[in-house]
Amino acid sequence: MILNSITDRNEFLALLLSNFEKYYNLFLNGEFSGILSIWKERAEIISREIRVQQFNETFSGRVIDLNEDGNLIIDTGTETRTVNSGDINYL
Repeated sequence: MILNSITDRNEFLALLLSNFEKYYNLFLNGEFSGILSIWKERAEIISREIRVQQFNETFSGRVIDLNEDGNLIIDTGTETRTVNSGDINYL
């Protein structure tokens, strides 16, 4: 629907699995920094205002980066927080 065309499921699945294998092998070889670099280039969440709900806590802030473990780094205006899990909503 997004492309306004029919997507061949077999081609899509083959491409998905091929890319998964490529990046999984990089990960297994200890090359997470290369994966993270590509992720940062494509991460539309960086510089976005978000609301995070973790356990019994909710806070808002601007995503300023991803750290070396792939966690979100968020500036709340009063502190910098690291988020590795939770529900996230764009504001």
